[in-house]
Amino acid sequence: MDIEAFEHQMHLLSPLEARCKQIFQAPNRAEGMVELKAMLDAYATTHHGNFPGIPTRVKVVPGFVTLSDEADIAVVRQLRYLTEFRHSHGFIELLYVYAGQCHLQSSLGGTLLNEGDLCIVSPDTLHTHGVDDDSAILLYAMFRQDSFDGVFQSLLSESSIASDFLVEAIYGAEADQNILFHTGSDAAVKKTFLRLYYECEQALPLRDPMMANLLNHLILTLVRDHDKDVEIVQAGRSQESNALSPVISHIHAHYRTITLQELASRFNYSPSRLSDLFKRHVGKTFNTFIRELRIHKAARLLKSTRIRISDIAEHLGYADTSHLNKEFRHFFRTTPAAYRQSEGTW
Repeated sequence: MDIEAFEHQMHLLSPLEARCKQIFQAPNRAEGMVELKAMLDAYATTHHGNFPGIPTRVKVVPGFVTLSDEADIAVVRQLRYLTEFRHSHGFIELLYVYAGQCHLQSSLGGTLLNEGDLCIVSPDTLHTHGVDDDSAILLYAMFRQDSFDGVFQSLLSESSIASDFLVEAIYGAEADQNILFHTGSDAAVKKTFLRLYYECEQALPLRDPMMANLLNHLILTLVRDHDKDVEIVQAGRSQESNALSPVISHIHAHYRTITLQELASRFNYSPSRLSDLFKRHVGKTFNTFIRELRIHKAARLLKSTRIRISDIAEHLGYADTSHLNKEFRHFFRTTPAAYRQSEGTW
């Protein structure tokens, strides 16, 4: 099947979806749910029919789909009228609304995703998602950390809220923090996600390296072309805290030299007002935020590169190597050299 026919088929309701729709719209769903459970049990056992994903790349556990043990990347089409159970897993998940709208519910609250929205769900975040319309299409990709290594060095060299979140989410960030890209009608993103799904389903030669390449291309496109269209979704974010997003984005771009006074002036706050907003909505002072940002970047560079410690100190805006050593001991109770050696990467 060529990709045009494959794309056309995505818009059609499968027999299972048609039955789910009948149950979804029925006044009394009780009897239908018994039948539906039996149907889903059969799919979980056989993976036959129009079930999204293919047997070698995904596995069905009660209530949701996850990566198989043999796969590093998989792409699934969300069944219409069948919301997945609330779940979490240790993989990165990219939800992309190919057409229409879908709903995402997580420990962060409910979010309505529109066509072109791409939400990156950090590992171990409890969430569920569903599609309740014939014309809506939700695709989601799951991938392991190793699949991201191809663009890791590239993102480390960037200074943006998007690139920093991606690195943190994939290499050890806490759960319950998602990132939402509003890509709108970006044809490049849409084409890349479709191709990812097509490669996953068709089992063509060189599928694994092709999917890894497409995933890396997608991530780089998001960071390069949509850094201004990004929204961080966290528990308890208010309109006031959302207003801090451009401030935090500016910090990520200028953390080496930025001061509270310069930042306040740029965004028309008084230093005291901005300091208060930081403590209230970020949960830490401006100085603590900068210190943690720098030291975690240092840790990643020590773990993942051969860059000399003195060069890392200079690159991140430390006065000298002694300053970096002092900060590293404060946060990690060890020296940069000992940390690099303990990680055993180089």
